[in-house]
Amino acid sequence: MLQTDATAGSNYALSQLDPASNPMAFSSLSSPISISGHPTISDISSLGFNRILGLFYGTFYSGGNAYLFNTDRNGNSFIGLDSITANGAQSITHSTHGAIAFADGEALASTVGGNVIGSVTMGDISTDGLYLYASSPTLKGLIKIALASGKFDVIPLSQYLHDGDIAVNTEIDTIYSTKMTTGKLSSITTQGIVTEYNINYSGGLFPQDNSGAAISGGLIADKSYNIYAFVNNGDHDTNQDGSYDLMNKSAVYKINVLTKKMTFFAEGQDINIVDQDIAGCYYSQDYGDAIISYGIAGHGYNDIASNGNQDLALGSSWDSELSTKESIAADTDPEDDGVNVPASITVGIPAQIAVTVPARTGFLNVFVDLNGDGDFNDNDEHIENDKAISLLTTNLEITIDPVQTDSYNGDSIMRFRICSAAGECNSAASIAADGEVEDYQFRLINQIVLNGTVFEDNALGTALAAHDGVMDGNETGIAGFTVKALFNGSVAAAGFNPGDVVATDISSGSGLYSLIIPVILAGENLMLDVVSQAKWIDISENNGGHAQVTGGAVTDSQMIVIASAGDNLKNINFGKVQQPVMNPDNYSEVEPGKKIVFHHNFKVNTSGSVTFSIVDKVVAPANSNWSTVLKHNIDCDDQLNNDQTILNSINVDADTNKEVCLVAHVFIPANASLNSLFNYNIKAVMVFDDTASTGHGIVNTVIDSDTVRAVFSGAGTLKLEKKVANITNANGNDISNSAKPGEVIEYTVIFTNTGSGDIKEVMILDTVPQHTSLSSAINCSSGTIPSGLSCSFIPVAPLNAIGYQGGVKWILTGTLRPGESGNVVYRVNID
Repeated sequence: MLQTDATAGSNYALSQLDPASNPMAFSSLSSPISISGHPTISDISSLGFNRILGLFYGTFYSGGNAYLFNTDRNGNSFIGLDSITANGAQSITHSTHGAIAFADGEALASTVGGNVIGSVTMGDISTDGLYLYASSPTLKGLIKIALASGKFDVIPLSQYLHDGDIAVNTEIDTIYSTKMTTGKLSSITTQGIVTEYNINYSGGLFPQDNSGAAISGGLIADKSYNIYAFVNNGDHDTNQDGSYDLMNKSAVYKINVLTKKMTFFAEGQDINIVDQDIAGCYYSQDYGDAIISYGIAGHGYNDIASNGNQDLALGSSWDSELSTKESIAADTDPEDDGVNVPASITVGIPAQIAVTVPARTGFLNVFVDLNGDGDFNDNDEHIENDKAISLLTTNLEITIDPVQTDSYNGDSIMRFRICSAAGECNSAASIAADGEVEDYQFRLINQIVLNGTVFEDNALGTALAAHDGVMDGNETGIAGFTVKALFNGSVAAAGFNPGDVVATDISSGSGLYSLIIPVILAGENLMLDVVSQAKWIDISENNGGHAQVTGGAVTDSQMIVIASAGDNLKNINFGKVQQPVMNPDNYSEVEPGKKIVFHHNFKVNTSGSVTFSIVDKVVAPANSNWSTVLKHNIDCDDQLNNDQTILNSINVDADTNKEVCLVAHVFIPANASLNSLFNYNIKAVMVFDDTASTGHGIVNTVIDSDTVRAVFSGAGTLKLEKKVANITNANGNDISNSAKPGEVIEYTVIFTNTGSGDIKEVMILDTVPQHTSLSSAINCSSGTIPSGLSCSFIPVAPLNAIGYQGGVKWILTGTLRPGESGNVVYRVNID
């Protein structure tokens, strides 16, 4: 398609349409246009394409007279032809001057007989390729110019034509013009009868003038029943919703001359085109809209029934395009309505696809990109080969074999082609004479996904209940748990042996995990297993309401999954609660006849009831006068004024009652022998709530130990305390604390002489706790050692190093005076 339009001054330019451009653009071929023998030219117009000769013809004015010219498709040169003169006496009606008479051989000119009639502004080539029809809105007639001689005859018209261009539809040998702003289509017979029709724009607004006139400066007809109106300027309702959405731009509309239906075809690049005329050769073609790697598939227009519709199409709509307009989603062609492709297709599961062919005939070919490599070239990707169609709706059942997919999972493309003859479109990329191609994107599901959360099931905040397997209220996820899917079949299958790990994930900061299971394990027995951690109690689980997921004991942190291909199972949740802790173990040396008080803290972060008792009393040598009483320090202020003897169980929860402070009063009898020892355990038994009746049956026992040694009056008395701080999170130093795997905690052992005499030697023994190891070598300088003591440490290097696990001992020699205190320190990693 070529376009002429006015440029600077009185010059004209020739440009060529770039069919792949978006917005639609013309690229320059010649500017300014020059014609040999005519130094000054004006009013180049009435452009038409001779489909028989393959040349463009038009008119120009030189010295006030009209001439013919022609040029090839590339606009390499413009050749001036004959002047346009009357073929015998002719007469045409002008809108202002009335009848304008031409004598035989008189030139067509802008001024005739002293009357200014202007230049012709519209034109096209006749169906037989022998004539150029030309006219203007002020002339009530067609000027029929013989291309061979330049002689013209006038065909009187029954009414004036609208502004813009005319186009000859060679299929029905009829000339058309438009009035775009009012939605009018005029048909003109070669005998001059003009009939005006209303254009059907289906609820849309017709173009309106903006900075320029919304006229069809260029009008061309394709090799079917459509004309294309190139509108110079205006505002446009592109989606036919009753409002203008493309403002002050050129645009192209397609009008079916049989049905009178108009559709918006393309946005133009230009804002306002002046004195535009367009001609060209356009064969209606429907293209696939998948990306170019899938190959170009095109189908020509064929309307033997002459009803304005494609004889053989998919669905009710068929759309012609100037070129392919590809997209990754294959969604640029809104007329693709013939196939009902599911949004997703799961391998191994039959997919039902309905194909509609109103003509109830033809041969259907279907291509699928099975492995997501961007083409249809692999084996088995041509899944329907020339399938004969005889029904309005043909239901296809497509089952994708997992073996064909190379384990691909993701978006893919399916192409459908219908043609009237077998072998016409049985390749993915070719140009067919008729029919249609439609491309669709779908999601190829080639996996199973198991999702869930590992969370603290402690009824925090507004949660309804603890230990019920339901994550609600203010309950939070737990990071760092290893979640595995294990093959749980009794015999090997799909390349997996019983117990093999199929997939693994680590729960995120919000506790979420996601496991991708190969689709080849659909229908197989899998075990979902959350690896236990020492700090946490496995107390609940939830199958998410999925029939594919079953649990056994709620405390085994395991569930069985038998999933189907494409399953995306969510909310398979595992509930945990923190182990309760009680600290510290205490040791002290006390004179006979006195009392000592030991403090203990029991901490928990969930709901239940706790019973405390003193058990396992041992006195050596035997003496029944030793005694102890356990009391509840209600406000945890380490003061004695609010103590209350422990008689009943105490309820705890994760909100306001998560700590119980205890005070143990030990009475040393006056007759206690020197160095006699009294040892006992404080036993905390916690029964975890089961208000949801899950039957978890969790009961946990925690033990603390106190030891007292009797010493002479006036002797030194050693008291030991132990505190712990989370170094990673810097959350304080207390007799208990919390930490996660990978974090560093610091233990401080405080020693104090609470007696009235000197202590000559102090030996402190401890053990690196289970599931921890030294994060750095221990040294005496990390603590605080009174000046009267010197410190040494066991073990020595190389055992005293990062990663050490086992017993530790500090030996303090010298004198610890009454009232003096110090401490030793070591750090460990949580494994």
